Parts: sequence; C-alpha cells; structure tokens
Amino acid sequence: MSRHILTDELLHTLHARAAGDGADADALAEDLADLAGAGFLRAAVPEELGGEGLSVHEVNLELRRLAYWARRRRVWWLCTCSGRARRRMCTVVGIAG
Repeated sequence: MSRHILTDELLHTLHARAAGDGADADALAEDLADLAGAGFLRAAVPEELGGEGLSVHEVNLELRRLAYWARRRRVWWLCTCSGRARRRMCTVVGIAG
C-alpha cells in the first residue's frame, strides 16, 4: 500500500490557491512552504538520512496527485538516483503560475 505525504486538505488548499490569483510570488512561496512543511521535498530521501523514505513509485503517485490538484500550475521536478549508494533523491526545481 502506498503512503501519502500530501493530505487531501493540503491538495485542496493548493488547488484553491492555483484557481485564484495565485500566480504571484507570494502564492508560489506559500505553495513551496506548504509542500516543504508536509515533507514532500524530502519524500524520496531515505528515513535514516532524515527523509520520508518513499519509493520512486510512491513519489510518482504523489506527483500525479499534485499535478491533478494543482493543474493550473506548472511543476518541474528533478529526480536523480545515485547508482553507487542506490539512494533516491527528489528535489523540486521550480513551480510557476
């Protein structure tokens, strides 16, 4: 079973903000702060390194949920996998209105 970092309440908040006049820098900063506060920016970082420890599949499912609810925003993500350490890391590159 997949774990969810993004709660329904947070997704509805992001959706409402994107539907309004949320293209300004303050709204984008609020989105990023909310995502960081939920632990989403460290979702694929292993738990022993202070992350949430989600698998690549679980992060993908969360990205799809985010894309659906905040579909009026463009979201860019950079996901990298370290071959030697086999540790996954996902970093937000940017969110634009």
